[in-house]
Amino acid sequence: MTNKSRVLLAEQGDDMVHDLLQDIIMRSYALGDSDKVSDALLFFLVRAANTWRSVRTLQKHTKDDEGFMVDAGTLFRAIYDVYLQAEYLVSDPSRSLERAHDYFDFEHVERYKAMKRILSANNWIAKQLQQSSMRSEGKQTNKQNYDSVKSRFQSKKGNVRNQWYAGNLQGIAEIAGKLDEYKIFLAAFNGCVHSSASAVRHGPLVQSKHALVMTSGIVAKIARLNVVHNKLALSPDYQKLLEVLCCSPDEESD
Repeated sequence: MTNKSRVLLAEQGDDMVHDLLQDIIMRSYALGDSDKVSDALLFFLVRAANTWRSVRTLQKHTKDDEGFMVDAGTLFRAIYDVYLQAEYLVSDPSRSLERAHDYFDFEHVERYKAMKRILSANNWIAKQLQQSSMRSEGKQTNKQNYDSVKSRFQSKKGNVRNQWYAGNLQGIAEIAGKLDEYKIFLAAFNGCVHSSASAVRHGPLVQSKHALVMTSGIVAKIARLNVVHNKLALSPDYQKLLEVLCCSPDEESD
C-alpha cells in the first residue's frame, strides 16, 4: 500500500468517526432538555467532539511532528478532563441528577466571580464595563443568581469552590474508578499545557501517528455514556464502530 493510499484510508476512517459523533449528538439533542443528566452528557460530548475535530485539523495541517504534538497534547489533556467529569457525573446513578444540576447551576458562580474580578480591576476592559448602562441591572441579577446557589458550593469554612464538583480532578477520577488512568494520562500531557522545557523540546511520550486514534478513543467513551443513558439504538455499523473505538488493547486480549 502506498503512502497516499494509507492517508486516504485514514481520512475515510476519520470521516466515519466524525459521522458517528454527529449522529449521537443530533439524536441526543432531539430528545429535548427535560433530562438534566442527558443535557450535561450532551454538553460534555459536544465539547469533546469539537476538540477531536481540532486535533484532526492540526494533524492535517501541521507538518512538523514536534509542534503538532505539543498542541495536540494540550488538547488531549483537555478532552480527558471532560471525560473524567462525564464519568463522575454518572458513576453514582442515585446522585447523577444532583450532579447535573450542580454542573449547570455553577454557571451563576462563574459569572459572579468573573464579574467581581473584572469590576475590581483597573484596566480598559473594567472601565468600559463600569461605564455600561446595563452594569447596575446585570450586577444585581448576577448577585441574586449567585446567592440562590452558592450554599451548594461552599466548604465548611464558607469558601466557594472554583469548579462545579467538590475537591479536585483527581478526587472525581477516584470516585469514578479512573484513578490509574488519571495518574498516567494527565501526567503525560501536563507538560504540554504548562509549556515545560521537556514538553517543548521533545513533546509528550506519544507518537504523532497515534494522537488522533487516542483522541477518538476518549471521545468515543463519552459518546458511549450518552448512548447508554439515552438508550439510543445505533445502526449496526455505528454500534460496531463505537465498540471498537472504546475497546482498549487489554480488553482486546481478554
